[in-house]
Amino acid sequence: MKTINGNILVIGGGGKNGRRVVKKLKTLGYTVFSTVRVKDEVNEDTRFFDWNDLTSYDQALKNMDKVYIVHPDTSIPGAKEQISELVNSMVDQY
Repeated sequence: MKTINGNILVIGGGGKNGRRVVKKLKTLGYTVFSTVRVKDEVNEDTRFFDWNDLTSYDQALKNMDKVYIVHPDTSIPGAKEQISELVNSMVDQY
């Protein structure tokens, strides 16, 4: 089993690609959390995150040491800005 200090957040971990990333990381022994877009679906293994809600970024990133980002569609208008805001939030927390 591999060990890593800290937690890994997979943003988009419930989607087609993200689910595979989460599964593989967990199989390798990492502590992994994924994101959900519905607050009522949050549990001990997930965090609420919404690309269109900047206020969700900091809470999703809290106590995370590594982040794997799966954006739903980088070709949509505003995607670059969303990713930039997320990265800025990550930098601000560390």
